[in-house]
Amino acid sequence: MTFREAFESTSVLLVNGGVMAQIMARPDIELDPHVLHTTAVYDERARPILADVYASYADVAVRYRLPMMCSTPTLRANAERVPQSPYGDTRSVNRNCVEFLDETLDRFADWREHLYLAGSVGPKGDTYRPETALPTEEAARFHVEQTEALVEAGVDLLVAYTLPAFVEAAGMAKAFAATDIPYVLSFVLDREGRLLDGTLLETAIDAIDDSAEQAPLFYLTNCSHSLAIRAGLARVGRDAPHALKRIAGVRPNASPKSHAELEGLDHIETESPEDFASAMVTLRGEFDLKVLGGCCGTDEGHLEKLAKSISG
Repeated sequence: MTFREAFESTSVLLVNGGVMAQIMARPDIELDPHVLHTTAVYDERARPILADVYASYADVAVRYRLPMMCSTPTLRANAERVPQSPYGDTRSVNRNCVEFLDETLDRFADWREHLYLAGSVGPKGDTYRPETALPTEEAARFHVEQTEALVEAGVDLLVAYTLPAFVEAAGMAKAFAATDIPYVLSFVLDREGRLLDGTLLETAIDAIDDSAEQAPLFYLTNCSHSLAIRAGLARVGRDAPHALKRIAGVRPNASPKSHAELEGLDHIETESPEDFASAMVTLRGEFDLKVLGGCCGTDEGHLEKLAKSISG
């Protein structure tokens, strides 16, 4: 079953919880500052730790018999950052990351066909500073190399996470739409249902859907707390219900602190798995969501409680 078929036929599709934040919080792992958790794929000590993080999420999907999007450790493995790291060229690094995750998921042979490789791409600049975003046409050119590398390596879909600005998101859509696999865009939203650059969510969705050669399969929001997401989506639902229908899921942070407060912390801020799951059940019911996972501050305990809540 293709990813598109799985998305269209299932009522719940899990996404892995936090990965990069977990690896970055480990004092025993030294990460290259340019590619961050991609480093772990090449580090003899860190590689099995990263594999175990992914496996802990896949194990939840297997036990609850739910399909899952598994995001590759390539959020920072772009054409500017990889050449500044010691790990090779952009195409080989992205290929190695896909191979690593593919091998990790092969541990779950009886459910492997339901564990989908999501080629993860981030904005070129700071995910929380929209002023660093690339203009649309420049973004379309910049993201081609990583996009092609992920597709050639065999991912099932492409997903752009933590997008703070419309202009770069529109360019990434152009790069993704030139491939023959489905793709997803995931925005960071504020409590008013705006991207961090001030663009209304419905404005961004309408413009991308109208201009892209192939529209995104769906949209997500990630890296904000569930309370902020709930407020933002409620506003969109009131003012632009057609756009809300294009939002298929959420990956919230497990802390209500702002991005500025979270950045640079030497520990993981989190909430209980019970509170996280309860908020996710509420979001799912209020906004008819089917793609559910966690972002910063979440671990397998949060995903376990979520899967149990929505399966019961």
